[in-house]
Formats: sequence, C-alpha cells, structure tokens
Amino acid sequence: MNFGRDLMGRDRIQDNWDSYALSSMRALRVNSLRYRAKPYFKYLMKAFRNPTEFPFFERYWHLVSSTEQDKDSHIDIFTYRHPDWGDLNYVASSSTAVTSYGELFLVQNIPLDERTGRVFAEIFETSGAGVMRLASWPMKEVPRY
Repeated sequence: MNFGRDLMGRDRIQDNWDSYALSSMRALRVNSLRYRAKPYFKYLMKAFRNPTEFPFFERYWHLVSSTEQDKDSHIDIFTYRHPDWGDLNYVASSSTAVTSYGELFLVQNIPLDERTGRVFAEIFETSGAGVMRLASWPMKEVPRY
C-alpha cells in the first residue's frame, strides 16, 4: 500500500510523507523480525526489491536500517495531512498475542491532540465496532520450492 507502484499511501498522505514512510517501514521491520529467516519472507523481499513494482521500498528499507536498530518496542508517532480528514497527530502502539491460528496484532491509535481525537471519534461513529477497510487486501502468492 505505501511503497507499491500505485503509491496508494502517498496519495492519501499530503504532508510529511517521508516521516510517514519511515514510520511505516519501521513498523514493517519490527513486525517482520521473527519471520526474516523463513522462505516466504525471502520471497517477499525479492518481490519488494523490484523497483518497477515497489519504487520506494528499497530506499526506505535502507534508511530505517541505517539510522536505527530493529526494536522490540512497538510505538510510532504519525503526523501528516490526510486529504479527507486534515492534519492528524497520533501514536500507534501495537501488541502481539500468539494464538493457535497464528499471531493476532492489536494496534491502538492514540490521538495526540483534540482535533485528531474528534476525527477518530467521527471514524468510530462511521464504522462502529466493525472493520473499516482503508486499503485493498493484497493477494498472497505462495512460491513453489
């Protein structure tokens, strides 16, 4: 979504794209740490490193890895201008629970100012306790070994 050819994420974030991209890549690096030795992760990395399909992936992967070590803490600050909701400032905090079906990721988005809190409340009123789709779900191709 953020680094693919269509740059859906970049189209939605008007200000502070670099900061948003770094935070997104940092989250990917943190959440992928336990999978990096797996064959499917190696397959994904090969796909992500295709500059035609993912023009900005390699740049941000290296920016994050060269500026900081992978961390076990799951807190990132997001500050950007969204075309529909305006200026947003929030902290994304994630935790992972291991279940018999795999990992369950819980991400809490905590507003850092009153305006963002009102936007989040409006989003909650629209979606309720249900799911609000913010992007299309990618098709997972499993390579043959």
